[in-house]
Amino acid sequence: MFARLKKFVPNPDLNLPGDWRGDRILFTLNEHDTPVLKQIGVDASGRPTGDPAPIAPNTNGASNPRYANEGRIVFTGLQDTVAVWGLSLDRTTGQGAQSPFRLTPEDTWWRSYSTLSRDGSVMSFLSADRVTIHNFSSGNDLPLTSGPGRDFQPVLSPDGSQVAFRYRDQPGQPVHLWTIPVKGGGRQLLCDACDQPTDWSTDMAWMLVQTTRPRRIELLDVKTRRLTELIGRKPFQPQDGRFSPDGRWIAFQSPDAENNNRLFVVAFDPARGKAADTWVPVAAGGADSAQFTNPAWGADGRKLYYVASRNGVGSIEAVPFNGDARPAFGSPETIHAFLDVGQVLNEEPLSVARDKLVYTSDHVISKAWMLTPTPPAPGRN
Repeated sequence: MFARLKKFVPNPDLNLPGDWRGDRILFTLNEHDTPVLKQIGVDASGRPTGDPAPIAPNTNGASNPRYANEGRIVFTGLQDTVAVWGLSLDRTTGQGAQSPFRLTPEDTWWRSYSTLSRDGSVMSFLSADRVTIHNFSSGNDLPLTSGPGRDFQPVLSPDGSQVAFRYRDQPGQPVHLWTIPVKGGGRQLLCDACDQPTDWSTDMAWMLVQTTRPRRIELLDVKTRRLTELIGRKPFQPQDGRFSPDGRWIAFQSPDAENNNRLFVVAFDPARGKAADTWVPVAAGGADSAQFTNPAWGADGRKLYYVASRNGVGSIEAVPFNGDARPAFGSPETIHAFLDVGQVLNEEPLSVARDKLVYTSDHVISKAWMLTPTPPAPGRN
């Protein structure tokens, strides 16, 4: 059956047929990398009598379709959601609990780019292209922005009072960097020449900004609005800069000569707004092919958290940090390993408070569905 159908539907993305009943064959077809449920009419010899037709709207992600009784069709479908998840941390040791908890609803809206205040009382995140605040005491979510434009990459200040974010009025127009107070008030333009914000200093005097072409880390003086290059070294591409809580160190990631992502810290002089030239590697351990990304300081600065990928398995780890004149790192500790094949860490920032950390995860859920096909239009299958 597959060879015959392949002959008359010459599409390289044709999946295996799901079912054949009478004069119709049920199958899935990959369209734009998404399986779509379709059927095609056939004659007694198995030759198609028309073009493939979709069964019903909103069957993207369908697989394993079968004809059921009374004209119904059953199939499995994948629901892909991007959501913010959390892990409780021991206030003394910084170790994580075994079970993550979901912080945003289970629906089809994408929620991402989460940042915690240092005390863990509030969190900013992106929901349906809007900067939103989650209050952990009340459990309520409050959108901070509105209007026709689109928000990008919000970053909450350490004291939880301000959110920096990128905003664009309309597609094709420039994206600028803005701030907005958490407790109400209008947004204010901070920088019209800045790219993605990644962190505030504890005193909110400085902001780290990541550029993409070329990839480097810049420093924005929040008061004077002056933007200068801070960390950049060709051919390497530093990104995802994070201030330590005491403001004396900046952690970031950069690919090495073999294009494996590694973590580094540099000393930072907050009085002069200057970073040292020496990159201190973070001894995260693992094979040469392991990847280490998304650095985030613990609330007291004594641990550096990050995402590790070893042999295809992702995990959140941490290394103890001694920030003396000669910085030193301890042995890596696994905070949580992602062994569920349906949950994948998104390539977005970690954020750590005294009692919790948050991250963005792509969660794929398989569900069984049943539908009654839409009647074909006249002259079609």
